[in-house]
Amino acid sequence: MRILVVDDEPIVAGLIAEGLRNEGYEEIVIANSGEEGLQVIERDPPDVVFLDITMPGMDGVEVLRRIRERSADLPVVILSGWGTDKQIDAARELGVTEVLQKPTPLKNLSQTLARLQQIAGDTRRYLVLVGRNHPDAFDHLSRKFSGDPEFQVFLDRRQGERRRRGESHEPERRQAERRLQPADLLRWPGIGVIRRRQTSFAHPR
Repeated sequence: MRILVVDDEPIVAGLIAEGLRNEGYEEIVIANSGEEGLQVIERDPPDVVFLDITMPGMDGVEVLRRIRERSADLPVVILSGWGTDKQIDAARELGVTEVLQKPTPLKNLSQTLARLQQIAGDTRRYLVLVGRNHPDAFDHLSRKFSGDPEFQVFLDRRQGERRRRGESHEPERRQAERRLQPADLLRWPGIGVIRRRQTSFAHPR
């Protein structure tokens, strides 16, 4: 897995990179500005980006905006220490994959990468996303789609904050809804269906 860490504080970026290497992730690139990060993405796209939201010049929101102009699929995890609510809301509107607070324990970074690997490692084409406030829906739908060759049920840990962007496809949603009983959709609002990313992640060695 190729990981890009974008942070204007070299010490912070270095600590993140060192911690991830200790977890077995070997290919890590550091960029100390938004502009440099975009250059890295243009030259050799990473599998995931850890992005500081508060940086001089081009901040994380603008970097994310430009990333999304190029790709709706690239996973971007915002690291927010001094970010404002307005910045966080803007990042979510742009389809940020996850928001983590700084300082972020290493285990949170590792857990985030593990979730991305879980999604990418499955061969089924579509995800049925269920907000984490609905564990009963998750259990019910997991049983319903157990063994299904097309759909995987996934617990959306961001409580449905995900915005369906370019990867959202109404025909696929309708196809899934035909498999879901109308009562399920009425009982559990906020169920989302998206086309899976075709990103290939390498597990750490």
